[in-house]
Amino acid sequence: MTPRRILILEGVTKASDLVRQMSPEQSLDVRTVSTAEDGIRKFQEFRPEIVLAEADLPTGEGLAFVKRLKAEADAQGAIILGFGKFAGQDDRRRALEAGCVECVGAPASAESIRAAMQKYFQGSGSESGSEALELAQDPDLRELQAEFVADTLAEVERFIGEFESGFDDTSVRRAAHRWAGSGGSVGYPEVTRIARELETWVQGNGREPRTRELLDELQRTLVAARGEGSKNNDASSGLREEVTLSALTRTLAGKRFALVGFPQQEAVQIAQAIERYQAFSRKLADDTPPDADATRPFDALIVKAVDSSVTARQRNRPVVFIGPPNTLMELKGARECSAELLAAPWAERDLALGLYRAVQGPVHAGQSENTNSGKRRVLVVDDDSTIRELVKKTLQRAGLDCRAVADGNQALAIAQSWNPDVALVDVEMPGKNGFDVLSSLRSDLLTFDIPVILLTACQRQSEVIQGLQLGANDYIIKPFNAAALLARVRKLLRTHVRTIWLGTPGSGGAVYT
Repeated sequence: MTPRRILILEGVTKASDLVRQMSPEQSLDVRTVSTAEDGIRKFQEFRPEIVLAEADLPTGEGLAFVKRLKAEADAQGAIILGFGKFAGQDDRRRALEAGCVECVGAPASAESIRAAMQKYFQGSGSESGSEALELAQDPDLRELQAEFVADTLAEVERFIGEFESGFDDTSVRRAAHRWAGSGGSVGYPEVTRIARELETWVQGNGREPRTRELLDELQRTLVAARGEGSKNNDASSGLREEVTLSALTRTLAGKRFALVGFPQQEAVQIAQAIERYQAFSRKLADDTPPDADATRPFDALIVKAVDSSVTARQRNRPVVFIGPPNTLMELKGARECSAELLAAPWAERDLALGLYRAVQGPVHAGQSENTNSGKRRVLVVDDDSTIRELVKKTLQRAGLDCRAVADGNQALAIAQSWNPDVALVDVEMPGKNGFDVLSSLRSDLLTFDIPVILLTACQRQSEVIQGLQLGANDYIIKPFNAAALLARVRKLLRTHVRTIWLGTPGSGGAVYT
């Protein structure tokens, strides 16, 4: 197994010792540094898959390193996880704004670091339960992989048939560029490698013997992938359905929970637990049961059960009670309508399952079916149908509302009418390309502040710099890891607040956030 490359900036907390506990040493290649300067230099030499940075070093060295790394043009796509004490939400916010995709709070453990890292590792290193593995096992993705293999194989065989007569090197080059971007993204890195070489070769040499050799190699690779895909589908057809991490996240993402009756420390523990499922919480006053007005913005209540007389004064929201087992048993017999009950001390997954069942249940009295779910909106623009569907499925599985279109004109129309929270825009599209779309978004008062992530199969630094100069917030190079793409979208959703203009450009309309 190829070792995973991990770079760690650490001080007092020896995260390197914890990382080495999570897996046999021969499967990890861990390098450590203690200063931002050494970290930048080591990153350039080592090219790690994941960077761990102690974000709350007293000297500010941790955040300085993260900011400097994200400012490097060829390190924009680095997966950086912050770890530290994070005394409050402000500390976490500063780490996320600096460029961390996730924060691991103290006390850090081998398990907490492993859980965070597994989300972003590519390939077979992900363990069962990680988002990356669940995506790989998802039936929708397997279907998408099968479609990609079938469609690409048909194109390759057509080019092979036309090689002696009617060969169009421009069409081959454009197709190879598309295959290079989508192949690795759906799990076929070998297709990306061959397609990239084919694109470069055809651009400089046209129809030469090496062109045919690369097309033949692609054909063999795709035929093998088709056979392997058939075996995987047969083996997985009988898998038992269960509530997976992705299902929990898909249901809880964007939901808002009111915490009632909890002391500060327990409220913080609950808030941190549900935040990992992209949900939000707020602690309400402890002295009196909340009334309907106080709970109206929330999707459900989490209530501390201290004795059998506890009640929620109004029942127009789902309720999860947390308390000692004997108190919960009394509540279960006394209540005229059902509520989710969770015994303390609780485990994070049990809490998530309780909230999952609560919000999945029937609409409660007084609760509108149109209650705001808090879903955030993401617009995807890409002329490659494989990438478009992969990104759409990834975002929807994470509980985000997603619209996907194939060209720039459609994208601009939807951006004005739908007000997305983030847009992912492919650079190379026929007609209006990604730079044209980005420029149009930035020049319109209705869309000027939509965060934009550029998607590109090109690895030229000049193209990346051009996108950032035009106002892109981030960029992702194809092929990409779906879990990492999701992390970058979530980071923008956490850190960027949109300002919407009311009225037509130049009308002097008010703004709100």
